[in-house]
Parts: sequence; structure tokens; C-alpha cells
Amino acid sequence: MSQKLIDVAIDIETIPNQNLTDLEYEIIYRKVLKDDYEKIKNDTSKYFGGHIESKEIIKYASLNQEFNQIVCICVNINDNIFSFSGKNERNILLDFWETFNEFKSFEIKLITFNGKRFDIPIILFRSLKNLIQPSIKFSYKRYDTVYHIDILEILTNFYQNQNFLTMKEYAKILNIENTDNDNGCDVFKLFNSNNIKDIVNHCISDIDTTKKLYEKIKPIYFL
Repeated sequence: MSQKLIDVAIDIETIPNQNLTDLEYEIIYRKVLKDDYEKIKNDTSKYFGGHIESKEIIKYASLNQEFNQIVCICVNINDNIFSFSGKNERNILLDFWETFNEFKSFEIKLITFNGKRFDIPIILFRSLKNLIQPSIKFSYKRYDTVYHIDILEILTNFYQNQNFLTMKEYAKILNIENTDNDNGCDVFKLFNSNNIKDIVNHCISDIDTTKKLYEKIKPIYFL
């Protein structure tokens, strides 16, 4: 490995995409409502005009790359924090990838919490959706602990332990301070209140906790 390896922690915040079509909503309803979908599918005035905004629908759309929208990306590059946020996903992604132009000569070691299954695949898919070419390559292969440390993957023995905890729960158990009162479920509410600043603060807090978790587990899992 001849190039210098730099640590890059990444965290994203997502909401249901604000430009979903009726067809996309129909797919979401089928996935979430399942058998109940048949009971409501003909009531287009109620469900395809204003759309359902149940917690289940919001959660499903927020978590799935085909139906969500990135509203914030926070990056810690060698302890330098960068944040990209707002209502225009394309601009967020353009600014995000542009930041890495100056690091093309470096090897990137990603540090995430569930980033191999969530953050990185979503960043890549949303870039595809917005016709944006990534400026560097990110690893999100399972078992890779050289170019991507996914803390959840490590703590669950590569998901063999199905007792998944949240990042805040792991932080609490491992005595890592976290004073952020928001969580991912609050992001859509903050977005609708035009409170982008609190979304950014929440995302930065997650980045900070991710780095602290990594420093905590490193002496045990990466001797």
C-alpha cells in the first residue's frame, strides 16, 4: 500500500423523497401495507392525492435508496469536519464529491456505523439517480476491514449476532458521552420545520460518536 491511508468518517440523514411519483408511492404502499393495500388502492382521492404519511410509510421511504432523499452528509477527514445539507439533493452530492477531488492521491479508509448497508449504498444510488459521477471509489464490501470499518458489522461479528443495537445504545453501553436528543426519526419533522441547522448538528453528533466508538473498539478488534 504505497499511498497514504486517511481516515474518513461519514454519516448521512435522509427523508422521504419530496418528488415521488404516484407510481413510486404505489410501490411503497404495496411493500408496507401488503394485504391492506388491496383495501385502499381504489381510493385515489385520499391516498394518491395527498398520500399517506403514516410512520411506517415515512420510515420505509426514508430508509430505502429508491425512495429517499439525502438532506445532510457529514464527513470527518482526519478530524476536519465538512457538512453538506439543504433541500437540493443534487447540490449536496455535487459538493460532497467535489470535496474528495483533493484526496484522489490518498487511500481512503471509511469509518461508519452501518455504512456498508446504509450510508454508502445510498450515496452511490442517489448519485446515480442524479446523474453524478463519484470522484473517488468507496469500498462497501462485506468483511473488508482495510478500506472500510463498519462498526456495526464488527460488533455483530459480521451480522452473525442478530441482536442489533443502535449507535446511541452502543455508545451508552460503552460509556461514550452523547448529548444529542434527536434521532433519525426526527429528521423529517425537522426538515418540514425548515430546521436544517438541527439536522446538521444531529449528523455531526453522529459522526463524533462514530469516531469515538471506533477509537473504543480499535484496541480490542484491531490489534
